[in-house]
Amino acid sequence: MFRSLKSVPAVSIARSARLRTDPRRISLAASFYPSVFNSKSSGQLKGLSGVRYMSDKSAADSEAEKTEKAAADATSEDAAGKEAESQESDVINEWIVKYEKKDKESAKFKEAYQKAIADFRSLQRTTEQEVLKSKQYALQKFAKDLIESVDNFDLAIRSFPAEKLEASSDDVKEFYKGIHMVQQVLEKTLGKHGIAKVNPIGEKFDPNEHEALFQIPDAEKDAGTIIHVDRTGFKLHDRVLRAPKVGVVQDK
Repeated sequence: MFRSLKSVPAVSIARSARLRTDPRRISLAASFYPSVFNSKSSGQLKGLSGVRYMSDKSAADSEAEKTEKAAADATSEDAAGKEAESQESDVINEWIVKYEKKDKESAKFKEAYQKAIADFRSLQRTTEQEVLKSKQYALQKFAKDLIESVDNFDLAIRSFPAEKLEASSDDVKEFYKGIHMVQQVLEKTLGKHGIAKVNPIGEKFDPNEHEALFQIPDAEKDAGTIIHVDRTGFKLHDRVLRAPKVGVVQDK
């Protein structure tokens, strides 16, 4: 190997080393041709020095290429990231628009639902009131016919003044008690069904509930006070079945 290397001219070795840019081969060649590799003025050394220059330039170019590639990759990554962000933003905006649309529709449906509930509850209350009134006033016609019987009991009781009753026989007194008891039972039974007798003596006259027959002056009572009841009235719950006929104190 050494013999074949010595037989090769130094310039060829230097060129070969310069082209190959192999440090081990250059070191081996320098050990056989020290005059070529140690001479500062030799053109061969300049040629060999070019190996280092070319290597440095190639390395610099490689580093520049790497830097440019890294910058290009970074730019590409930035562009891809921006594109992904843009796509993500578009998707978010699309979902926001859909959400707002659905939110408006939901609000509209909620309003319609609440209105329907309010209408239904109002209808329920109205129906309940009508059913209650129909139950309460179902006996109205029957009660109007029945109160005439109560009037007859009142007339029978009035036909027995206290002074005459005391002078009457025991049989008449027992008869009076029997009529009075029947009257009390009948009025109590009517009261269970909401039918009540109205005797407004001493009350203030109300044209919506009373029927005035006459007016008389009375200095001891206020004007408009009911001073006499000619016929009692009746109510079915809060409804007037028959207005009492009364006499009222005249205005002064």
